[in-house]
Amino acid sequence: MIQKTKTFFVLAVLVIGTYLVCEIAVTLLYVGGVLERPTTMWLFEDSGRTVHFDAIRGYRLSTVPSRITRITKGTTEYVGALKGNNQGFPDRDDFYPKRGDGQEKRLAVFVDSYTAAQFLDKNWPDHAEDLSKGGPGNVQLLNFSVDGGGLGNWWSVLTRLIEQDGYEIDGVIFAIIPGDLWRRFSVSDHQNQDHPMFARMPSWDPKTFPANLEEARPYLRPMTSNGHIVSKDEFDRALEGAWRPRANRPVRPYFAWKLWQALRVRVPAGQELATPPKAFDSFDPGQEWIIKDIARVLKAMNIPAMVVHVPSREDLFQDNRDAAPPLDTRLFAILLGARLVDGKEAYAGHSGDEIRAMWHRYDAHWGQAGSNQFGQYMAGVLADWP
Repeated sequence: MIQKTKTFFVLAVLVIGTYLVCEIAVTLLYVGGVLERPTTMWLFEDSGRTVHFDAIRGYRLSTVPSRITRITKGTTEYVGALKGNNQGFPDRDDFYPKRGDGQEKRLAVFVDSYTAAQFLDKNWPDHAEDLSKGGPGNVQLLNFSVDGGGLGNWWSVLTRLIEQDGYEIDGVIFAIIPGDLWRRFSVSDHQNQDHPMFARMPSWDPKTFPANLEEARPYLRPMTSNGHIVSKDEFDRALEGAWRPRANRPVRPYFAWKLWQALRVRVPAGQELATPPKAFDSFDPGQEWIIKDIARVLKAMNIPAMVVHVPSREDLFQDNRDAAPPLDTRLFAILLGARLVDGKEAYAGHSGDEIRAMWHRYDAHWGQAGSNQFGQYMAGVLADWP
């Protein structure tokens, strides 16, 4: 009996000792950035001078440009620049509430990263404007995009800026990707940070939206663990492949942490909700109130709305091309009394390989060719609307 106890004790010590040695070694490799080295990183060049919290927009872009890049598997997918116009939005042109001389048609555009598209040389609203110049459908598109924002931000900008400042516009376009309608008021700030900070409010109730940066700070978290705010020198050297950010990881037992992640019950954080439930049949009550208040403002301003389904790359593959726009997008259009446009039509006649070439290789967003194709299509749609 004593011999068996001694044998068990020795085996237990060997097992525990082996585990501890392996745990320490692997944990050090993880903390040092050797293990689970990220394949993608987003770099923002001194973006604290550009991205500032704003109670109406969620954040305001200053007129001081900050370069951005995404590098995936050693490949630089794009180099763009964050920069705002006089109103703090990603429009190449300044605009004002009052209509300028000779402007035949002014349309407000509410969208997200696909339309802000500051990872491209030119976004689709600018391309559509260029194509319309000199023709009967000459149009000015006021780009009120908030990259990472959605329905909550659209309501805030429409009611707290456009309506309040008496913008003279002839119509409103909501260009929607799946998930936009489920994004509550989103805020960001890059000032005095090493990582871009971002949050979505946990409620649809506008009374809970932060009125200043101090109120927003408790919600702000790093946008992604692989996003870094860097200096000009670090940005340039990263593009040359000569610099990577240091891994700044918490010291915790790696194997034990992985086991805990696998066993624990995951409950999605409310502020991260950005996709409709799989069995969608209606909006949340607070969400529906936001939509109906948007409809109220449009009616009060006596302007029509257009809802456009912006397709993803996967939407355009053969098996998905005949599918109708998502149900939440269609219901949104009905509640607004808006014209519904299926943006997949912009890519009719293009093969799968041609579609792939219009998008970034790894990033889910379209490239310049895909954006231009959509802009060309929208220029035609807007030629006789409203």
